[in-house]
Amino acid sequence: MQIGLLVAVLGVSGCGPGQAGAAAIVGQERIPVAQVESEVRQVLAEREELGVPPASPVDATKHVLNNILTSRVIRATAEELHVTVSKGEVDRLRGQFQQQAGPEGLKRELAASFVPAAQADRIIADTLLLQKLNKRYGGAEAALAQQQGGVAPKVRSLLQQTAQRLDIEVSPRYGEFDARELSLVDAVEDYLTPDQGGLGGAVPGQP
Repeated sequence: MQIGLLVAVLGVSGCGPGQAGAAAIVGQERIPVAQVESEVRQVLAEREELGVPPASPVDATKHVLNNILTSRVIRATAEELHVTVSKGEVDRLRGQFQQQAGPEGLKRELAASFVPAAQADRIIADTLLLQKLNKRYGGAEAALAQQQGGVAPKVRSLLQQTAQRLDIEVSPRYGEFDARELSLVDAVEDYLTPDQGGLGGAVPGQP
């Protein structure tokens, strides 16, 4: 399975998060703007370094935040169902990816999916969790779904239910998280200006 397929797997207006400096709130967890902006800076630098087609800071921010939120949904679903992965499993799968594509190839694929190299283990663990959820709860459609780099409808339904329970709240400057689509949607790009990006911080890559 390719890392890039993970992002394709899951292929709030108003006042926004009530905590200052939060890009989003997932259940009781605050996703700091600083975390999102840091990952955006890393991704943009790595895309340039590796020759990945450039992306605007606004587009990169949307993708990075979407990846973070999707990861939280996967992990919350797995935790509720007592599905876990070990560090050894993550290490082995990383090794397989690197054997197939080489270290630079893995970094390039991650960057193309707006995942900084420093977050490789997070995305690999999520991939493993999805594989285990597919195997345990996917039913007859699990094998085909996994071959196609996706999740079975039954697993997608579990993820949707988790996303609804988490009641994910996103700063309106980034859009909103659609629990049915399992994706950040309706990003309001005009809301992002150099002095407003990130709830008061500059948009990464902008002066």
